[in-house]
Amino acid sequence: MNLSIKNKLVLAIGAIILLITGLQVWYNTTQLRGETQRLIWSFIDDNSVSNVKGISRWLDARINMVSSTKEAFAKEDEPISHLAQSMNAGNFDLVYVGTQDGKMIQSKPTDLPAGYDPRQRPWYKDAMAAGKLAITAPYADAASGNLIITIAEPFQRGNTQGVIAGDVSIDGLVKDVLAMNSEGTYAILVDSNGTIIAHPDKALTLKPATALSPELTAAKVNELAHDNTISEMDISGKASVFDLTEIPNTNWYFGIVVDKEIAYQSVSRMVTSALLQGLLTILIVAGFSYVAISG
Repeated sequence: MNLSIKNKLVLAIGAIILLITGLQVWYNTTQLRGETQRLIWSFIDDNSVSNVKGISRWLDARINMVSSTKEAFAKEDEPISHLAQSMNAGNFDLVYVGTQDGKMIQSKPTDLPAGYDPRQRPWYKDAMAAGKLAITAPYADAASGNLIITIAEPFQRGNTQGVIAGDVSIDGLVKDVLAMNSEGTYAILVDSNGTIIAHPDKALTLKPATALSPELTAAKVNELAHDNTISEMDISGKASVFDLTEIPNTNWYFGIVVDKEIAYQSVSRMVTSALLQGLLTILIVAGFSYVAISG
């Protein structure tokens, strides 16, 4: 098909406008996407630092109580009062001591199974094997359903060795972690074994992180927590910006998940608006050009 000179001029003008519009959209989109990413990363970094500090303070307070109780036990003949004092001060469910000869001393009377031997319990074995303070993986209390951790530390009194420990609910801590209230954004806690400790969906508590994404194996969780960068991956079926930060003195990681679509919606709106404006500009200029050339 042969085009007249005026039609060719109109098409040429339209093509030039289209090219200029495309370059403007590309440049503005690149700039806005970069700035949006910077703001998202800054938001994640700031919130991760403040939340990790809060979690650490909460844990450190309980750890210090267990340690100070251990010292009192090592010096006093009758430690029960010290155990009870720590239990009340730290809101522990129970503070207790297991000795190397199998004796169990508790801050308050509880029913123990017949033949109960503290030396066979995970909290005792973990602390003894580590030779220092150990924190067990969270578990659900059979009676209350609350999430519980045990903080345990070895002690020695003359020739007597043992472990002093405290059971404490982390439900309040989890509630604080999940209090993050921003559209398309939520926090999680996972451990180095790839187990979910806290998630807005309570049904996922103590489930493997692979329930969020097949990629989140234990190895991947540990990699993400130490790679010093923020990642993008599908979480719960949605493209997300995701980061994990290690919590000192634990094998826990604090995570923030940001819905990528919501996070970058300003970029999408800008691109749509720019394309519409560009198309309108092409039509208007092409129309005026056609009229001017025809005249």
